[in-house]
This record gives sequence, C-alpha cells and structure tokens, in this order.
Amino acid sequence: MHKVWRSVCYRWIMRSKHAISLLSYPKINLALDILGRDESGYHIVQTVMHEVRGGLYDEVQIETRDDEKILLRCDNSEVPVGSESVMMRAVRYMQQLARREDAAAQIRGATIFLKKRIPIAAGLGGGSSNIAAILKGLAQLWGVEDCVFDFAREFGCDVPFFLFGGTALGEHYGEKITTLPPLPSSKGGALQFEIIDTGMQVKSEDAYARLDLKKCGSNTAMTEKMIAGLKSDDLRAVFENLHNDFEMALPGEIYGSQNPAEKILLAGSGGSKVRIRYL
Repeated sequence: MHKVWRSVCYRWIMRSKHAISLLSYPKINLALDILGRDESGYHIVQTVMHEVRGGLYDEVQIETRDDEKILLRCDNSEVPVGSESVMMRAVRYMQQLARREDAAAQIRGATIFLKKRIPIAAGLGGGSSNIAAILKGLAQLWGVEDCVFDFAREFGCDVPFFLFGGTALGEHYGEKITTLPPLPSSKGGALQFEIIDTGMQVKSEDAYARLDLKKCGSNTAMTEKMIAGLKSDDLRAVFENLHNDFEMALPGEIYGSQNPAEKILLAGSGGSKVRIRYL
C-alpha cells in the first residue's frame, strides 16, 4: 500500500545558544525539462521547484560540543553518515570555513542527529534538504550565515534551492537558483499536494540513463507559461502546465488522472509520485 502525506503548511524551529532543531522538508518539481547533456556528462535542466511544507519532513537536531569532534547519527541505517558520506563532508567543510571566517571564535565540534521520514531515493530531494538544514543550523550556531550559499552546490545540485525554499527556478544542473513568487492565492483556489511513497527507490543516475534525450525538452513552453502564471498570480496557468520529462523514463507507470481537477506526477526522478489537486 502506498503511503500518502497531505500538505498542511506550517513551520517549526527551536533554537538556543548551543542547540538548534530544524525541520527538513521535501520538494516537488512542478515543471522539469531535461535540455541535454554537456561535455562533462552532466545533464542540463530547467525546473520549477516547490518546497512542500506539510506533514512529511525530517528533523535535524544539532548541539555544539566543547571538543572538535563531529558526531553524525541517523535513525535510518540506509542513510550514509560515515566519514566519507556527502553529509559528513559538507559538515567538515562548514567547520573549516567557519574557522577561517572567524579565527577568534574558537569554532569547535557538533553532535548532529537526523530523524528520517522523507523516503530515500524517491525524487523528493530529502538528502539535499537534510544537508541544507544542517548547514543552516551550523551557520546560525557558529555565526557564519553569509558564507553558506557560496559552496552549497558542491554537495548536491538541489542544496542551494533548499537554502531558499519556497518556489524557485533551477537552471544549468539545477543549482543556479532564481526565486519565484509563491503559488498564487489572491484570485481564489489553491493547490493541495499529496506525496505518495510508492516504495520504489530510483537513483538519479539510473533515471537519467533510461532517458531518450531526443524526446526530452519539448515542454519548455509549458514551463514559460507556468512561470508567467506565478508572476501574474494565475494559479490555473500553474496547474495546467505541470509536467516532468522523467516520466518518459518510466513508461509503464500510470500518471495523469481522469479527474480534471487533479494531476498525478512523478516526483523528480522518481520513484515517489505526487497528486496535485486544484481546489
């Protein structure tokens, strides 16, 4: 049976001088165009991303330490937290950068615990969201907020987006971020999101490998209409132009809906899906 989370937007954060707790939310791609591949082998994309602040989230708890150790733990054994993991490398880099930024501050270590709820390898950006939350938390505790965005892309192309949140256009590999207006609401109506955990894990590199690039990138006009809708407060234009090129990589899956007031999309590169209702 698929697990379903409905969007009920709220925000919660706890902070003291030596500890902080942040919620780490998933994202969905309202539009995702794969435009080709460059000489490095990386794929060029254009995507409208939206952070879903609702009932599905991870929690990041951080406490500073009196020594220089970094202890990183997670309640899900599938999440890599070892010394060579991307998450640990990001924390170490942040620690070194903080020391360079303020040599007199005596930046030390941290104990970090991740409560994991966002499905893994599901196209929801959970790992990038976790890294962004950890970097934001450490930056606040260590007083070096201004430097985080400059290196965030080194630890995941979605990490810069999660530092902003909201709704944004991602270009190049997805790491070049332009903030967009929030989802329209002033003209009535709303979009409701249900993230559906199919239980299927899909690595991004595998999803890209299955694509026929000749069939991708044909919906860029829809992305332009969606962005125009965001800027003109036209929710209908946003809803009518939802699309994801990665759905071509999983042709056996069922997308769309017979209900004209809802659509079912692949979440990112999969394997979760998202049901979007126009209310």
